[in-house]
Amino acid sequence: MEHVWGRHFDRRADERGDQSAIESMLVSPETRVLEWSPQGCWVVDRPEGPRLWLRAAQPADRTRLALFLGRTRGDGSGDPFDGQEGVLPAWVAVVIPAAPEETADSGRHTQTDESAPTLQPYEPSTDGHEAPTADASSTPRRMGLRDIGALLPDGDVEAFMTAEALGQWHVTHTHCPRCGVETEPATAGWTRRCPNDGSEHYPRTDPAVIMAITDPTDRLLLARSPAWPVNRRSVLAGFVEPGERLEAAVAREVLEEVGLSVRDVRYVASQPWPFPASLMLGFTATTDREALTLVDGEIAEAEWYTREQLRRAVSDGSLGLPGPLSIARRLIEAWFGQRLLPPMEVSFHSTEAAESRSDDVESAEPDGPVEPVIGSAT
Repeated sequence: MEHVWGRHFDRRADERGDQSAIESMLVSPETRVLEWSPQGCWVVDRPEGPRLWLRAAQPADRTRLALFLGRTRGDGSGDPFDGQEGVLPAWVAVVIPAAPEETADSGRHTQTDESAPTLQPYEPSTDGHEAPTADASSTPRRMGLRDIGALLPDGDVEAFMTAEALGQWHVTHTHCPRCGVETEPATAGWTRRCPNDGSEHYPRTDPAVIMAITDPTDRLLLARSPAWPVNRRSVLAGFVEPGERLEAAVAREVLEEVGLSVRDVRYVASQPWPFPASLMLGFTATTDREALTLVDGEIAEAEWYTREQLRRAVSDGSLGLPGPLSIARRLIEAWFGQRLLPPMEVSFHSTEAAESRSDDVESAEPDGPVEPVIGSAT
């Protein structure tokens, strides 16, 4: 299965603890600054497609929470470890607080209003992120990762994913779990330290397995969470429990949710999914049985699909799949043998889904491991 991201960033952990290095980055004209808020990042339209809107560092950035994402080529392409000479530009995300009326979920958000930043191109600029001619079509739009991620180039996606994961963690984990004192950002945004007891705290990452299950005739199992619209389907997934091997988590989740025992559990690929802090670990597995036993309240519907059945249902729009950014979609398409092209990509998070989804984002996150089915949809 094709991986969406390559090695676009040298994360340079050795530079994170050097406060003078971070301060130097925030005054260097070579530094690319990405503004992140809980509502997403600014995006501009380019002739080759949408790109993250990056800018030069500003004096105000030195008073903001700065997250050092790493170093990469100016266009975010290629392998930063290929031995090229010279110091690569630093990419830094600065956290912009949300307005009081705004929510803390940047998965879906689009904003184009008077708060859009003034376009300030690099001089010279060769990386594709410079500001285009100022017209209505090039006005920066603040967009959530779910909305725009599938359309961004790989390097931009990696930057957005990293900023999203770190930014959301800082927004939601502000106090020491030991003593309750407010913690302080450290190591270029990659840790928080407690000034009272000296403890150091790291960003949370929750491992979750997501798996494509096939039956003896090579049909694919797709299912629907009760929180999703009735025509949405995805593969099964769930969180890894403490002390549990990944392969055992795959087998347990499938048995618990649809009553099937599986074999030939094989790892395929991984994907960060920072909603709020998941790392999706993709697997395939097979079962010798066809009969499904659904858990009441966990799985609303589940069916086996042949390739022809899935092709027809997707083509006529009667079946919605996870979005193209997700590893769920890639697992499905790897089994299918090619890309699936629905007449329109409709989000699991769209307004059409509002009536049928839970308002409890923490326990019913439709894109992350929400017990039991994860669509990882955009």
